[in-house]
Order: sequence, then C-alpha cells, then structure tokens
Amino acid sequence: MKLKRMIAILLAGMLAAALFSACSGTAEETGTDTDLPKTGCTCVTLGDSIAAGFGLERPADGRFSALLCEDLSQSGQKTWADRNFGMSGDDTSDLLRRLGNEGFAKGLTDADLVVVCIGANNILQVYTPFLVRYLTLGGDELVSDFQQFNADAQAGIDRYTEDMTGIVSAIRKANPDAPVVLLTVYNPYADSDASLRIGGVNWKVATLADSLVRRLNERILQCAEKNGFLVADVYAAFASQKTAPVNGTYDASNPLLFDPHPNKEGHELIAAILTELPLQAAEDD
Repeated sequence: MKLKRMIAILLAGMLAAALFSACSGTAEETGTDTDLPKTGCTCVTLGDSIAAGFGLERPADGRFSALLCEDLSQSGQKTWADRNFGMSGDDTSDLLRRLGNEGFAKGLTDADLVVVCIGANNILQVYTPFLVRYLTLGGDELVSDFQQFNADAQAGIDRYTEDMTGIVSAIRKANPDAPVVLLTVYNPYADSDASLRIGGVNWKVATLADSLVRRLNERILQCAEKNGFLVADVYAAFASQKTAPVNGTYDASNPLLFDPHPNKEGHELIAAILTELPLQAAEDD
C-alpha cells in the first residue's frame, strides 16, 4: 500500500504539472517583438511551454531561444533578436490554428531563422485523463482504459504528421527561404523508477514514455528530411546527461516536486545544440 500511495502521489504531481502548464501564459505574453536595426536578424520560435520557458525564473532571458540569439550575436557579425511565440499547453493542432493569426504571419515573414519546438503535448497530455482514472480506480480496473490510452497516444503521433503538413505550408508561405530547425522531444520521465500496475502487469513510467517519445521523434525526423529542415536532437542530448535537466527530477521522498519542463541547464543545453548547427546561411541572407 505504501508503494502504491507513493506512485499515486508521483502521478498526481505529474498531472498537476501538466494541467498547470496547459493553463499558463499566452503567445502574446511570452513573445518578444524587438525593433531591429537594419543590420539585425530575427529568430522566430514556434512551440509549446518548452519553447516559452515555462518554469524558469526569467523566461524571456533564460529560455533556449534567448540564449541562442545571445550566442549568435556574440559569435557573428549581426545582432539577433528573439521573437518567441511559445504557448504553454499547445500541441500541433493548436500551433496550426495559431499560424492563421496575423501576428504570427508577420513574425514569420521577418524571420531569418525559424525554430519549431512542438509535439510533446500530442502524446504527454494523453496521460492526463488516464492518470485521473488510475488514481481514482486503481490499475486493475483500467485494462480497457490502458488500451484506449495507447490508441489515443498513437493518434496524437499520427496527428503530428498531419498537422505538420499544414504548419510547414504556413511557414513556407510566409517565408520561403529562412532555415527551419525542428527539435526532437526528450523523455521527461527518464529518471522515474515508478511503475503503473495494470491488469496484473507492471509498466514502468520511464519505459512507457520513452516508447511514445521515440515513435514521435521518428515522425519529426521524417518531417525534417522531407522538407529539408535542420534537426536539433534534444532527445539524445538529454539522454546523455547523468540526470535529466528538468525542473523537478523524480525523488521518492518528495515526488510532488516533479516538473517535466527543462530547467536552466536544460535550456542552456538546447541552446548549445542549436548553436552547433550550420546556421550561417540565416545570417548571410
């Protein structure tokens, strides 16, 4: 019973983090619209709460897009401005809808570089209704729910491919030439040793999440290859760390601290990956 309660508390923390990030901030609040000198460049970032810098003390300064612009400004001949349209809670369908907004279109038209960080919520937010039922009923009652959860997660992965067709079209309609970078999705639960017991079978949270994330990343890589986009492999970079650089790493003694969003070091790592990409063409245009 103690173990089951510990897992329930862990899952409640995960659920709270997911719900909170889905309800906080707007693209207008997190966006940065800086007037540029004629010699300046603009990096436009599209995405979700990761792109927005959710959980950071000073998102406008500490999120990966701001750090990238700082690095590019210091290493190149031009000043880079961070125009960030990250929106907490967004999945690919939300981003596709927002791309019809005039402000988004204008931002893309002026972009010298476009960074897209989207897709995590296509699968991770599927956890929410399932975890609510798990905490309410217990795993032995949820065999059919677990099957539905897997089906819904796969549907989210399939929807990524469908939505990205429209997203790519909107980006290229507004800006045919700017380099575009897609970020892969990291496993936010990589350090969790919790398990879900469903129908007499133990499912490790980390393994279950990793399976979904890997399948989603396959679609991200396919999209990048099809459209000639660059890829920043955040999944591999986070997996190479001793502990995942997220705001709250799972700790059995204090599971409610768990928050799957990148911490300061996580955003620095993402910015470093982006800086290593061949982005010279963006500055030369």
